[in-house]
Amino acid sequence: YKEYYPGGKIKLVGGLNGSLKTGIYREYDTLGNLINGYIYKDDTLISEGMILFDGTYQGVWKSYYPSGKTKSSGTYVNGMPNDFWVYYYANGRKEQEGKFRNNLPFGVWNWYYPNGQLKRMESYNAYGKLEGMVTEYDSLGNEIAKGEYYDGQQEGSWFYQVGDHTEVGAFTVGQPDGVWYHYYKNGTLAFTGVFEEGTPKGKHTWYHQNGIRKQTGKYVGGVPHGVWRTYDEMGEETEEIQYKNGEIYKINGFKVKQIEETN
Repeated sequence: YKEYYPGGKIKLVGGLNGSLKTGIYREYDTLGNLINGYIYKDDTLISEGMILFDGTYQGVWKSYYPSGKTKSSGTYVNGMPNDFWVYYYANGRKEQEGKFRNNLPFGVWNWYYPNGQLKRMESYNAYGKLEGMVTEYDSLGNEIAKGEYYDGQQEGSWFYQVGDHTEVGAFTVGQPDGVWYHYYKNGTLAFTGVFEEGTPKGKHTWYHQNGIRKQTGKYVGGVPHGVWRTYDEMGEETEEIQYKNGEIYKINGFKVKQIEETN
């Protein structure tokens, strides 16, 4: 496929699949200088920007949805995303925005819901790893997670809103560390337990929404050990399980091995 200026110079050249524009197209000015490039699929413009003859993307680029609305826009330097980029939903609202440096995310990046509400704020260091405060919101603007990253790993105090409860605790090198608490929406304690660099340790306790214990048990070496008890909302014990090094040994006083043999 070719288009020409009135003087006969080539303006646009590319390929056809049948009668449909497909693949890379290059556009020239009247002096024969390359000024832009386009990528088509079945006559639909997918993206546009400078495409060097070795296939390298250079300069300002945009990609499009089949509807023609912008899908992303930003700059390439020697084939790598660089500086500020914006990505969009099909409805035209921003999906995310931030900077690249040396083909890696750098600095502050923001993510959005389709309704335009801010979804997540995060920042990256010079090595493309998360670093600094990260905050997440639900589609109504309420905080649902907040904490810090250092060199790509969670560090220090964090909180999460997970389903019907909130989780509060700390991380060390990306692993839960120290005492963690879970709370129901009404503020009642739902869980408390200790972790050591991601491994559960010692006594862990879960609670019903009315504050009555739901389950208690102990971890040794990261696995359940000893007697674990479960209670109903009135505080009555409903089950007792005895573990040995993570394996169930007894249920309500009966050895598991004996139950298996009778079956």
